[in-house]
Amino acid sequence: NFNNLSGNQTELQAEVMINVKATSYTAIFGATQYGTTSAETDSLMTIRLNMIRNSLLSQVGIKESDIHIDVISLVPTYSLKLEEKKFSKTANEIPTGFQMKKNVHIVFYDHDKLSEIVAIMAKSEIYDIVKVDYNAANIQAIYDQLRMEAIKIIKKKEETYTLVGLHLEVLNMADGFDVAYPLERYASSTAYYTGSSIEEVKIAKKRKQDARNIY
Repeated sequence: NFNNLSGNQTELQAEVMINVKATSYTAIFGATQYGTTSAETDSLMTIRLNMIRNSLLSQVGIKESDIHIDVISLVPTYSLKLEEKKFSKTANEIPTGFQMKKNVHIVFYDHDKLSEIVAIMAKSEIYDIVKVDYNAANIQAIYDQLRMEAIKIIKKKEETYTLVGLHLEVLNMADGFDVAYPLERYASSTAYYTGSSIEEVKIAKKRKQDARNIY
């Protein structure tokens, strides 16, 4: 609760936590398109994104203003052509077309809509979910609420120390905030091999039976 910093200084601490329900969500998808020319690549990307936009508006009820598209890159692509000479081999880059990357930001207010959004993106062959942000519209009010609760705890501690004859005078105060999102709370997991498969067991039993028949 307190640390004796020097002969006449004491530090009072209070840590409070609140679980806040998001008021909106932002799903970000990464889209990649290839083409032989820059114009063709941009045209193909536009067709895919227009299909997505129309489906989101008509099927999910996403507003036009809640769909944002960022251009990430448009770069040429190359392949290697091996040229063989009498005493050497050389690999030369040959232009093959262009690659375009864009991020699609979709704001929605019902978390259950995420499955529908993912399905629509998959129809246009966009499978890369960059992340899902959880947004709180009244974040400053939440910070104020946390701060007030922390002050109540500090005041309660001050009253307790006063009962034993300690006089406390506030010299300075500091606060800080940290946020943990749902996706950060999932523990990483990997497949754990604990034994043989059913087929391996059948094969082992057959080999054992065959060995007995031989003897």
